[in-house]
Amino acid sequence: MIPHTVIFNGPKSAFDQFLESENVCNNTISSLSEIVRLVDERRNRFTVQVEGQDRIESEPINIDNLVAYSDEYMSVREHALMNFEAFFSDINIKKIYLHNPPLVLEVKIKASSSEHEYIRHDYKTVNTCFIKELEQSLKNQIVGQLEAKRSILKSLIPQARMEIKKPNVILFYGPSGVGKTETAKILAKTLEGNLFRKQFSMYHSNEFLSYLFGGKHGEKSFAKEILDREANVILLDEFDKAHSTFHSAFYQLFDEGIYEDQNYNVDVEKAVIICTSNYQNLQEVKQHLGDPIFSRFDAHVEFTELHVNEIREVISRELKRQILQLSDKDKSLIDYDLFEDQLLKKAHYFKDVRKVTRTIRDGISAKILDYIIS
Repeated sequence: MIPHTVIFNGPKSAFDQFLESENVCNNTISSLSEIVRLVDERRNRFTVQVEGQDRIESEPINIDNLVAYSDEYMSVREHALMNFEAFFSDINIKKIYLHNPPLVLEVKIKASSSEHEYIRHDYKTVNTCFIKELEQSLKNQIVGQLEAKRSILKSLIPQARMEIKKPNVILFYGPSGVGKTETAKILAKTLEGNLFRKQFSMYHSNEFLSYLFGGKHGEKSFAKEILDREANVILLDEFDKAHSTFHSAFYQLFDEGIYEDQNYNVDVEKAVIICTSNYQNLQEVKQHLGDPIFSRFDAHVEFTELHVNEIREVISRELKRQILQLSDKDKSLIDYDLFEDQLLKKAHYFKDVRKVTRTIRDGISAKILDYIIS
């Protein structure tokens, strides 16, 4: 029989806080692999029975707590998880804490545990105060894109003012390097967490199939990674790069906030899901993605090319940011005013923020290199 088990769904940071509140520290094993090792050692140990003497029995192993983190299951063979209850004939454990376990282990817990409970992390969600804070953050950190900013804030109103559990699925489209990804990062930061970001252009067909629908329990998967997410903001970058044959994997996620594969079942209710595309207009996006997935976006936010005056503002901000990261010695090597003036005069050559960032970095690096080798 499996001992009392707590199944915790949420990020590692929240799981650690929960363990601290439970005072889980004394006589604790924080490794599923360690339990497997102890059991194997115990079963492989030979005992010798001397004639006329009682049989020598091994002392029982007594442990107060077993803690297993999300990444632990990947290092344990599947047959060990399927026979999880067999461990406890050799080891006495009072309580088990499992962080985001795969379904094969959840099934065993339900079938064999005398007592189990589920705890789900309460992610911060969109409300009126969040929208006010986000408006100020976007104003201070994203240059230009006035219409895009207003469209984003407007799209969040239903989540803030109505009882809506489904995720808010928003399409950001427009040229590269004008603030789409940075805006998603600000959304996540305002919701007090790191952005969950997947770059879909990096996956090839066979690899993507296993990642989306789940392969072996020890392999990376989309479901497992969103289960581990820190904030309730999910960025599917370059979503249009995923082949249309994979779009069906997202229907239930976009409609109900449920994502399932053969190893995990994830609920992302009230999340903000952002999909990005570098297409220039909605007609192109719709034509490429098709109606079934396009119709599931709750809002479409257009990001436009930056005007020369906006590029100038980006140059001044980015130069100041990079200079502040230098040591006092390296700062003295840069003629700040001259460098800024040279960049501002070439503002019309820049089309996006990334090129500005690279040009400033290269210019600073060149000055430092000249000093080093002189």
